Amino acid sequence: MRTRTRLPTLLVGLVLALLVGDAEPDPVRFLAVVDDAPAVAHDLRLQGAGVRLVTETTVDTVVATATPRQLERLGRDARVREVTVLGEPRRGEFDVVRDAPEALPTHQPIVYVLDSRVDFENEWFTDDDADLVAADGYSLYTESDDRDCARHGTGVASVIAGRHGLVRGVTVVPITVVCGWVDLEALLGGLEWVADNHPEGVPAVLNASLTLPDVPALAQAVVHLTDLGIAQFWSAGNAGIDACSKLRASTHEHIFIVGSTTKGFDVETNYGPCVDAFAVGERIVTGVVGENNSNRMSGTSLSSPRVASIGLRILQEDPDLTAHQVYERVLAGSEQGRIRHAGEGSPDRYLRLDNAGWHYEGRHAEDERRAAITAPREQPPAGVAHL
Repeated sequence: MRTRTRLPTLLVGLVLALLVGDAEPDPVRFLAVVDDAPAVAHDLRLQGAGVRLVTETTVDTVVATATPRQLERLGRDARVREVTVLGEPRRGEFDVVRDAPEALPTHQPIVYVLDSRVDFENEWFTDDDADLVAADGYSLYTESDDRDCARHGTGVASVIAGRHGLVRGVTVVPITVVCGWVDLEALLGGLEWVADNHPEGVPAVLNASLTLPDVPALAQAVVHLTDLGIAQFWSAGNAGIDACSKLRASTHEHIFIVGSTTKGFDVETNYGPCVDAFAVGERIVTGVVGENNSNRMSGTSLSSPRVASIGLRILQEDPDLTAHQVYERVLAGSEQGRIRHAGEGSPDRYLRLDNAGWHYEGRHAEDERRAAITAPREQPPAGVAHL
């Protein structure tokens, strides 16, 4: 479990822990937002702390493990602005970072899949007609986790690209930050990798089929990617609550939040004004780990890549658009009057590729047609905002 705390409060607790017993308490894993991250990391190493991650492109942070004595010394450092205490990683092999062996391709749009790993050996990704490039990306896990340990990223990526995907002619770059849970260290490292390795001038979207934690350092990293021109599509979440309760308004201005409906257009996921639009996310056929395997998945994890695919199609037609211009084009293709029981403050916006003027074939096309045929043409109930 992760908790955030002000540095003075943290140090008081650590000093008390030192006074209670003779034994040195176990090292604490923490995230520090600092000025001049490389210099702070260097000093921590000299003190014997275990530095795990240093970011400076998106936001200056250091993730490290340190004893209470080392943290007390860090607290007196004027370069430290905020500390977040992190729980222990849930897997032992949590410190392997793969750098791209060579520059990412630049001849077609890129989709960064921020998720668990993508199994490119699945038959959904072996169709030459899809014109798909599978690129090496970022991972915080060891080789044993190469086949998508969470059985999630493969399905999400297959919605976007591949044999039955919604988009042809893209480069898929897995940003592996999930292995059954979401860790702040992994998220920061993944976003930093994208910022460091994204080829300048190449149109790109990032799909994150997970909810964005309300952490200032992460918010800064997200804003930096938007400034680079990378349109970001994040899941609203499936808890059935107001999405604004988990997202700061200043961050929402820079990303696109996708909610999910059933094929009957009922909303059963997070809702509210922080959701930009909805798309069908019920029982979507996807690829899954293994050469010939497929599965059906549901939720905002599936609606988000469907909307990210619209963003990719837009960039294929106009690669010079900024991220915010992509969001505007996506919203311009939304349809009103379909969504039911959307929740208080939710937008009356439904998205599918056909709305935006594109037509496609394959399994996902059948999902879209079935939804369009069965959806009642009625006005949404009270509580749905017409925006």
